[in-house]
Amino acid sequence: MSETIGLDIGTYSIKLVKLKRRGKNFSVVDFGAAYNPVGQVIPADGRQQQQLAVAVKKLVTEHKISGESLVMALPDTAAFTNVITMPALSDTELSSAIKWEAEQHVPVPLDQVNLEYEVLYRPKKRGTSEKMEILLVAAQKNMIKGYVALAEAVGIEVKALETEVIAAIRSLFRREDQSISLVCHFGATSVGLAVVHLSRLAMTHSVPVAGLALTRAIESGLGLDASRAEEYKRTYGLDGAQLEGKVRGAMLPVMERVLSEIRKTLQFFATQRSGVAVQRVILSGGSAHLPGLATYMAELLALEVVVGNPFEGMEGRVKLPGDYAAYSVCVGLAEREEL
Repeated sequence: MSETIGLDIGTYSIKLVKLKRRGKNFSVVDFGAAYNPVGQVIPADGRQQQQLAVAVKKLVTEHKISGESLVMALPDTAAFTNVITMPALSDTELSSAIKWEAEQHVPVPLDQVNLEYEVLYRPKKRGTSEKMEILLVAAQKNMIKGYVALAEAVGIEVKALETEVIAAIRSLFRREDQSISLVCHFGATSVGLAVVHLSRLAMTHSVPVAGLALTRAIESGLGLDASRAEEYKRTYGLDGAQLEGKVRGAMLPVMERVLSEIRKTLQFFATQRSGVAVQRVILSGGSAHLPGLATYMAELLALEVVVGNPFEGMEGRVKLPGDYAAYSVCVGLAEREEL
């Protein structure tokens, strides 16, 4: 048995999960969260870098993590993630062709990013019209350097970096699933959208508004300070029966923008995969537990909407968190197999 650790530094909070691996099964050893005092993932300012390092150090020390290697989350906004199709190639042929293909999909020069790829699907027979599917991830080099510097300051070792949406998918699709689902991962500054077909990623998209925008909408609409607005968001959410629907009303413009992008994603997927449509929506991230959110989305999308539980099926002696969906990225990071 071995222990694995996932660390997710978000703009609002810092979370970690420690799992114990036994074959393909996991049990929960520990988890924890702390407030991010600088509101940024990797700040450019030296003083803020120190503040963040102190906060991360305090959290890992409290949970008795010292000198251990772990997997950290890379914000979806710091990476370019695409599922691309190519004619069926061997591994050797693909390694030669992938750079040229990446230049068509990555909107910045390739010398500014670290490029990784993984074959998601390869046709069993070559010479057919069926194409292979490849996950392409290009992460900004300056962001990676920032994570390495932060880890050194904290006294931990980064075994790997992985994007939030890929980690979330791993924790929410632990077993073979024949359904077609849309994962909506609500972070603080963006909503990551990922269509999962036959338990593998089929399409990704990112919406640049999320939990923080909802809080600010309440601040502005109800004249509250940031702390009270956050409290109102988490307590009343989109429940129209609470506070005469004022909190819901303040958040609706932001949610309508998110729903508009979700509809576009569903439509685009349907056009790409003729005769195939998304069957359900899985909510992930801190805002997934907002009162009334699942009902609101189900009514407007006419789809089943559920809150994903990354701890489902796991054993452990610790009492699991009530906001379990907020830990989907951390759990997925800790479940990542070593390369």
